[in-house]
Amino acid sequence: MGAIHIGTLGFSYDDWVGPFYPLSVKGNHRLDYYAGLFRTVELNSSFYHLPALPAVFMEMLKKVPGDFEFFAKVYRDLTHVPRNTRETLPRFSRNA
Repeated sequence: MGAIHIGTLGFSYDDWVGPFYPLSVKGNHRLDYYAGLFRTVELNSSFYHLPALPAVFMEMLKKVPGDFEFFAKVYRDLTHVPRNTRETLPRFSRNA
């Protein structure tokens, strides 16, 4: 039987400071705090623009436990407005 993973769409929202993040948790420590409560997150930013270099994701991995899972939304130009998919898909795959 498959597992159910519970998390949120994204983790770094300014309006979460107070209701979710304590005021003491600064922006660069939000993922660390989040990973203490959830074991998965969907990365929304990859839908709106191609992911940055893989090094960005490697830095994120350093902040979470080994069993934490990231789910990257596929770039919108591949799903909603398909154009240049022969160029875009390899770029997305290489950097995600």
